[in-house]
Amino acid sequence: KEIKNINPNTFILFGGPSVGYSAGDFWLFNRRWVDLLILGEGEESLLVFLQNFPNMDVKSIPGASTSTYSNPLPERQKTFTTNTSPYLNGFYDRILCEIKNNNEVAQAVIQTNRGCPYHCNFCEEGDDYKNKIFEYNYDRVCKEFLWCATNEIEYINLADDNFGILSRDLDLLQYVIDLKLKYGYPKVLDATFAKNSPDRILAMAGIDVSRSANLLKSITIALQSFHQPTLDAIERFNLKEDKIKTL
Repeated sequence: KEIKNINPNTFILFGGPSVGYSAGDFWLFNRRWVDLLILGEGEESLLVFLQNFPNMDVKSIPGASTSTYSNPLPERQKTFTTNTSPYLNGFYDRILCEIKNNNEVAQAVIQTNRGCPYHCNFCEEGDDYKNKIFEYNYDRVCKEFLWCATNEIEYINLADDNFGILSRDLDLLQYVIDLKLKYGYPKVLDATFAKNSPDRILAMAGIDVSRSANLLKSITIALQSFHQPTLDAIERFNLKEDKIKTL
């Protein structure tokens, strides 16, 4: 609002998880401030927008929405190549230099897979649109972790919805532990763990402890509620009680 009040000619593009996958009432409340909305995964849509701005055809932008028109959601990204990594293509080099010169602590966000197989209806990640998991190239992910370690990134936030849901996640954790024990970095790997892979999550914690890596802040058990009508309403289920007690 303030930006538009200062300069009504400023073009404002909106999107991301705070909108979800449907415009809903968005335009009812924001038509005076926002010029264009992009729903769904935005990599390709944003590229089309930037290549054609300011003379873009809204109908050519996947997932684009205005107050009077909406395109279908873009196709999901199925591959994530090494050359698109901002860590590996040099995008962050100058920024990292500034951080180090200011004696500030660096944090990185890395994603190893995208999507969530669960349908929790209070969460935008549970939408049908993102129900299939697509993995980032394993070599790319390892190179990103290595970049973080050699550049002394203290804190890595893992953007996976369910770290530990894939069997390869154990290997990735082992690799990051190897890096910490060799380089001293990263200090902490913060993750949102899988909701229904307790044995693998417990194994991850065991590896961290047995190697004295102190990499993981914690592990979690996904309990939304013990109240069955609530679980039915949000389409969630808990682990069996004996499994919870064991964990």
